[in-house]
Amino acid sequence: MYLTIQELNLLLLYMKSCRRILLAYTLVGSAFFTFMSTGAERVALVVGNGDYSHATKLANPPLDAVAIESLLKQVGFEVLTLRDANVEGFYEGLEQFKTKAKGAKVGLFYFAGHGVEVDGENYLLPVDAELSAVPQLRTQAVSLETVLDDMEDVKLAAKMVILDCCRDNPLPTRSWLATRSAGGGLQAVADGQLPPATMIMFASAPGKVALDGAGANSPFTKALVEQLGRSKITAFDAFLAVSDNVALVTKERQIPWIKFDGAGRRFRMFSLNEGASIDVPIAYTNSLGMRFMPVPGADVFFCEHETRVKDYAAFAAENPGVNMRWKNIDGQTSDHPVVQVSWEEAKAFCKWLSRKERRIYRLPTDHEWSLAVGIGDKEDASLSPEAKNGKVPGYPWGNQWPPPEGTGNLGGMESTSDSAREHGLIIKEYTDEHPFTAPVKSYSANENRLFDMGGNVTEWCEDWFNDKKEGRVLRGSSWWVGTEKGLRSSMRIEWPSARAPNTGFRAVVELE
Repeated sequence: MYLTIQELNLLLLYMKSCRRILLAYTLVGSAFFTFMSTGAERVALVVGNGDYSHATKLANPPLDAVAIESLLKQVGFEVLTLRDANVEGFYEGLEQFKTKAKGAKVGLFYFAGHGVEVDGENYLLPVDAELSAVPQLRTQAVSLETVLDDMEDVKLAAKMVILDCCRDNPLPTRSWLATRSAGGGLQAVADGQLPPATMIMFASAPGKVALDGAGANSPFTKALVEQLGRSKITAFDAFLAVSDNVALVTKERQIPWIKFDGAGRRFRMFSLNEGASIDVPIAYTNSLGMRFMPVPGADVFFCEHETRVKDYAAFAAENPGVNMRWKNIDGQTSDHPVVQVSWEEAKAFCKWLSRKERRIYRLPTDHEWSLAVGIGDKEDASLSPEAKNGKVPGYPWGNQWPPPEGTGNLGGMESTSDSAREHGLIIKEYTDEHPFTAPVKSYSANENRLFDMGGNVTEWCEDWFNDKKEGRVLRGSSWWVGTEKGLRSSMRIEWPSARAPNTGFRAVVELE
């Protein structure tokens, strides 16, 4: 026998009253009592449900919850985390969150797991939700409206809700759900449903499903961890960066949806992370783990590191005819920059990677490389590399000579190259730890978050050195060179397409 809607509403109110009384009693006699007097300015409730009893099990949400919990704690939130919460635990968690949030300024609710949309309303599913019939939504699920109402009750100055539950119908055998639900994704939140000073983010657009991803975390959670911890950026812009990042990584198969109150003015007034000192820009990471960064003025993203031995090894494994001089070089590990690679071989790697990733990878142009090292606005882009060679003073680390200690893998007193010593190509006032190549990212990055832009290995560019077309352009100096002019950011080397122990390359990717 089913209860009427009116009877269900009365029952639900009674259950909530009983739950509050029971929870208040529990808090007085337990460690949770400390929540009542914390006075935290930033509080969060993080829920990750994966071990469902009656719905499809999900591997990632509990792991996503751990990642989000860690991030929020690092940026100053006091966090209550629920993993695989049943309906009772879910509602109790909401009550604990409300208690903690009293007097706080910023509140954040994160849920990863199954969610359903029924008749225009969104519901979040505890792990024991069975939902054999429509009325059970009220007793076995948590409506989004309940979450928003609870956050509004606390009178937080800024409220954020993040939902990573835009998946396929988790209960396909429930015929009533199949006919009354959109079947995939969540329903857009209506204007009147969103309380003031609230921003809500879905992992995917309304009616669309989100991707779980192949790793321990979903693409959405990876983007949250990378972007929400940034400093020198408003909370509003951080959420936009998450959306941009997910769209890039998934090739727009998934685009997160954001809705906020009014113009989002409240979220332009603070940063989610006020303690960090480094502002990390939007980044793109491909299937080889190569991470690419935007460069102001350039239409490409630069790989943050020189192409590694392991990157090139993946290429060689699928192309048996590749020359093997790059392999098994003394002192080289998988994280060292690959050397003994010609210009044509570097181009072939980029062409292979383009096919593999279905994006356009290539070598940077000479002008793009100048932008990446920070002198692009000081050179005339219309001139040939030869005409610009060595003309702009200064080095990748600044104007100081000799270089400060720990600048990079340069040709210093550690050099074991007799040729470099004979030709006076070492810095007598400088020593680093690497007489040959160093693992990529061993030294500090530049302002564009790119490593080894001066030193380690010289890097191939697309261009000819001049109109004679007798040699290609190399940039960036190497472990072998230690002269004042040779280490300038504007220094170019004309080099035939030949292999050398101090020559490698860095890839760029074209991203729209």
